[in-house]
Amino acid sequence: MTQEPSNPTRQGKPWDGDEELRKLIGNNDELSAIYRKLGYSVYVDQESQRILNQLKSLIGIEIVDPTPSGFGRLLYDARNVRLSQLRESEQRDFLASQKAGKRARVCQNKQAKQANPEKLKAFFNHHPHAVRAISLLLLDELDILFTKAHSPLRAGDRESLLSAVSRVRDHVKDGRGDSASALQSFEWTREERLGRRRFGRGCHGDTTHERKAQLDELLSNSLWAHEIRGQDDSNWHKDAAKQAKTYLDSTWMHTPWLTARFLTDLLDVELAPLNREAKSVGEFDLMLMSIIWRVPPLSYYWRFKVARERARLACLARLLGQVRDEVDSGNYDAQEIAGRLRRYESDGLYVHSLVYALLRLTSSNA
Repeated sequence: MTQEPSNPTRQGKPWDGDEELRKLIGNNDELSAIYRKLGYSVYVDQESQRILNQLKSLIGIEIVDPTPSGFGRLLYDARNVRLSQLRESEQRDFLASQKAGKRARVCQNKQAKQANPEKLKAFFNHHPHAVRAISLLLLDELDILFTKAHSPLRAGDRESLLSAVSRVRDHVKDGRGDSASALQSFEWTREERLGRRRFGRGCHGDTTHERKAQLDELLSNSLWAHEIRGQDDSNWHKDAAKQAKTYLDSTWMHTPWLTARFLTDLLDVELAPLNREAKSVGEFDLMLMSIIWRVPPLSYYWRFKVARERARLACLARLLGQVRDEVDSGNYDAQEIAGRLRRYESDGLYVHSLVYALLRLTSSNA
């Protein structure tokens, strides 16, 4: 795959490949089903990341959202913590906890008009009861998230995550432990057990994680090529074929949507240079023009020849574009498409052999 530029942007914002992949999975039922079989859920990933970011803010590793509104929900939770949810240490000092909640309200109101991260941070540093109560609530949320019935986590991954959460909870309760290190350890465990360490790193020979890393890479490469409009890139021409071959060899991931996706990618790399050539003048043509432009008969013949060739290429691009759009829609007859492409060969339009392999796969799964 071609190297990604250092500063890709979309509408002025950096392009986030991981976020785009999560959106793709979350919006596609077929992909969601495959990933659930691999122990991954977009919902569990996003919610655990949200809670992790809030814990980081409290424990002081980093301030993710340092504005008063960013701490709004945390302060609200602190004020509404029930006595039964506080641990014994907080129960013995309930008045201090109440005062902390009251000061949190005052702090939030005072800072509503001027965002001052340092003052907010100083407030939490001087009121450990509020920090501890909120942290324990967030850790309880993680427990519930990882143990819900709808969570696709495998038993081993769930146990590892819950154990990491428990270690953070012990440090938070103790008040003197290294909560930051425990939270960092949980973050690493989360990345590994949710398969977030990309391209096989952290899989440790686990077949399920290896499969997720493989599917992540295929989809990420496809998303990136679509994002940068790199279908006419020579390296992507090779990689698109490699991706199609990998997909064909991986029977466990065969679904109609994925077949259409990788088939569309292959057709795109055939169509992009065809469109370019139909609109451009080659180097040889430019050199010939500089020689014969003073000879009217030759000049007329050359113009006619170039115009005819461009018209032929434009016609082939239009025909292949129609095929590409049908496949991309997901509503197509694979046998009819294969027959149509075979007929186009008599006009000089040839496509990669794996196009036909993917069409046969579509027909066999129909």
